[in-house]
Amino acid sequence: MSNNHIIEQIIKQADIVKIIGKHVELKKSGNEFKGCCPFHGEKTPSFFVNPEKGFYNCFGCGVKGNALTFLKEYENMTAGEALKELSRQTGIELPKEKIDKNLTYQRKPKQTNNQFGNGWGNNSNNSNNLNNNQQNFIQNFNDEYYQNFPPNVDNDNLSSQDIHENFHHHFDNPSVDNDVNGHFADNFSDNTANFLIEEQSDGSSSLYDLLTQVAIFYQQQLIKNNLAMNYFKTRGLTDNTIADFALGYAPSGWQHLEQAFPRDIDGLKILGLIRTSEKGRDYDLLRNRVIFPIRDNQGQVIGFAGRAMNDDDMPKYVNSSDSPVFHKQQILYGLYEGRQARAKNWLVVEGYMDVISLHQAGVYGAVASMGTAIATNQIDKLLQLNPVLTLSFDGDSAGQKAAWRAMEMGLPVLNDGKELRFLTLPNNHDPDSFVKAHGATAMQQQIHNAISLSQYLFSVLSQKYDVKSAEDRSKFLRDIYDLTKKLPKGTYGWLLREDMKNRLGLGFNKTQKNNFSQDALLNFHNELTPLLLLQMCFLYQPELLINSDSQSQSQSQATPFLLEYILLASGANKVPLFHSNIKKSDLQPIYDVNDENYQPTDDEKKSEYARVERLLKAESELEIRTQQYFQQNPLPNLTWQSVVDEQTLSLIQWIEKVQKNIDDLQTSLTKSNANAFEIINAKAHFIMAGVSAEHQQLLISHWVKFFDELSRREVTDVSSLVTEILAKQLLDWADNQMAIYSKVNVLYVNLFNKRHQAIYEWFQKWLQQKVN
Repeated sequence: MSNNHIIEQIIKQADIVKIIGKHVELKKSGNEFKGCCPFHGEKTPSFFVNPEKGFYNCFGCGVKGNALTFLKEYENMTAGEALKELSRQTGIELPKEKIDKNLTYQRKPKQTNNQFGNGWGNNSNNSNNLNNNQQNFIQNFNDEYYQNFPPNVDNDNLSSQDIHENFHHHFDNPSVDNDVNGHFADNFSDNTANFLIEEQSDGSSSLYDLLTQVAIFYQQQLIKNNLAMNYFKTRGLTDNTIADFALGYAPSGWQHLEQAFPRDIDGLKILGLIRTSEKGRDYDLLRNRVIFPIRDNQGQVIGFAGRAMNDDDMPKYVNSSDSPVFHKQQILYGLYEGRQARAKNWLVVEGYMDVISLHQAGVYGAVASMGTAIATNQIDKLLQLNPVLTLSFDGDSAGQKAAWRAMEMGLPVLNDGKELRFLTLPNNHDPDSFVKAHGATAMQQQIHNAISLSQYLFSVLSQKYDVKSAEDRSKFLRDIYDLTKKLPKGTYGWLLREDMKNRLGLGFNKTQKNNFSQDALLNFHNELTPLLLLQMCFLYQPELLINSDSQSQSQSQATPFLLEYILLASGANKVPLFHSNIKKSDLQPIYDVNDENYQPTDDEKKSEYARVERLLKAESELEIRTQQYFQQNPLPNLTWQSVVDEQTLSLIQWIEKVQKNIDDLQTSLTKSNANAFEIINAKAHFIMAGVSAEHQQLLISHWVKFFDELSRREVTDVSSLVTEILAKQLLDWADNQMAIYSKVNVLYVNLFNKRHQAIYEWFQKWLQQKVN
């Protein structure tokens, strides 16, 4: 039987209803099953599964396929992973693939009298026959090694003379003559357990099998070592997380792997886990370190990273070197775990602990490179999973250099429709510390607020160059031109260059200078939350809070005309609750609005028109009843309290209360020939003088930097920035209202869902108009 025929049998025998039914509620409908499509949001079922043919089909979005394609497209499995899962479910064994000889090694014959294999001594008759020098080294070396080992070494070249100078000195120093004792036993006791490594008839074994068993060994050692376990516990990891990521510990002894795997030393050398010194002595690469196994896309262990438990020990991280199964530039730590969790959004972070802590908190999709700068092919791989990729790097100099390098690496694969976004967390947080301090929701919000490539480039380059200087603007545009040359052919490069010209006030649409300049601030200085940034804007341009059409209105109460403007412009205040534009694809078995078990009449079965007419009539009646309900049960009015916190509200109310005083101050300063930015600064300090001491201290701590950024770029109008912030706040408000009413009132949920959709669509058009 051919391999293709076996695969066809596996797919044919797969229980597609059971596979899809884990994710979608399916109901019997004739010879098929139906439910709401898992690939797009819908309320009327248009997704059908045919168990006889082994196919699924959605009449709404057009997606279709078999059990294999569902596992690939919905559960993010590779073809190999999906086939293995179907093989497991059906009990039909997949044909065994021939083992690539390049991925194997020769095991040594079993020995009964050499406990330590190729260990400290080469005496095959008695491995415990150590000379005094070797015994004393094992006894005393660890403490002295960690005090004297040269820092900042290249982990991939540990055999070089400068790295091993200290090693050779201790290893061959004849003056050391202490006695070996329990230290040796502590390092090597209980490491002689049998590890199951499949051996071929020719005595060869797979490197993958060996790596799997080494990972198990490190996990076993972690359980036995309280110090190492305590390290992970103090970092906030749970037992489940430690198990999910197969974390472990490498003992401090120099030859623990030789003792645990005496027949597999050649394989361990191929993997770089055992090294040979320049004097010909074998030693283990990873010692006294917590271990992070590195997995490929199929979940196979292909390498290890070892971290020192003391931050003062250098190097902090030691990674496996490249091997026949491990290539650093092709692997991303956490990619396998993120795909297993069906992550939809992907985030590049700097450290392994960032990946693990985010995953534990429920923020799936974080990945990290293997101690090197992320490569173009790695970014391309992530953009294939989602066309939007967020890069999160520390705010220090090293982190920002890494972010810039990552941006340059990503440009060649940014085809039209693909996007890089950039995130620097506030208050010097990294993702690990931020998610522990603020939780998953706050972290998701930070990711949501990450800035675009255009914002990132303008913000970085406008700090590098003086955008008021003709010479520096020329250098600015030269850098942009050089960067956009790296982009693939398409419209993105041209749009990016035009965008930068507009931001500098040099493009066709010169009137957009203020809007584009202030956009660079949005979310870039991340210590400013959206609401704190909104407060800065109201300090900068307090007149935005006064509705010129409502001067007769009392100024003692904050009037949310800015919010009402967005609702009016988007049409969110007049959204219809039920659409009457019925698509043919929605005409699956139609249920009566009052009875889900309603069966169509004979006329309705015969005539599609009769079914449509009945549905339109039912929706019309339901809409009338809905409107009557809202008249009897009106929703509360939208106020500032709906979308801002108490602190922001108090500032808004204070500004409206003293608006006449602010106007008088501006008039006085204008008469004294103060320039625009002197007036802005004076008005802001006048406003801050009237708030509480605690609030004043917070505002002043951010005002200087905010004012400097905008005044240096000659920005006088921040209305566009305020609109953007408020639109996002209104979207969050609609989401919150849906959550509040989800278990109380379905009609309200429907209303706020449509409001959210209307605001979102208007907001996207508004953003596009800014660019055009």
